[in-house]
Amino acid sequence: MHSLKFGAALATLLFASGVYADVPDTESDFIKFFQERGDRVTTNDEGQAIKLFSGGKPNLPVAELQSIGRLSHLEELALNAAPAGDEDWGFLKELENLKKLTIWHGHAFTTLEPFCGLPVESILFGGCMGLRNLNRETPDKQRD
Repeated sequence: MHSLKFGAALATLLFASGVYADVPDTESDFIKFFQERGDRVTTNDEGQAIKLFSGGKPNLPVAELQSIGRLSHLEELALNAAPAGDEDWGFLKELENLKKLTIWHGHAFTTLEPFCGLPVESILFGGCMGLRNLNRETPDKQRD
């Protein structure tokens, strides 16, 4: 139910903003949307997205980033230069099958709290300056 509300809200937001004229409605539509952006999507034999890599070019706006929550079979997610702030990562909770999460150059978030409680087996953050800047004065803490 929560996913349906999220999807409807996202569709309204994307349509109203003009970001995506033909609002995706199904998982296959979302897969096509990300592929057309140039993102790499791996599907299983049933055509469900199980891996998504977004290289950051073109920029993936927050509303489109949050639409990843519609890919309910996703097991691996890798994002580069995602502009999401601390409050924008709730869509990850929709990804119950997520096992691996990698985020590079996430400059806009400053806490790891949104990533707590995810069912992942592997999580990697690299070049996330918002996190680094919190401990700029204590380099030993940065390394930890």
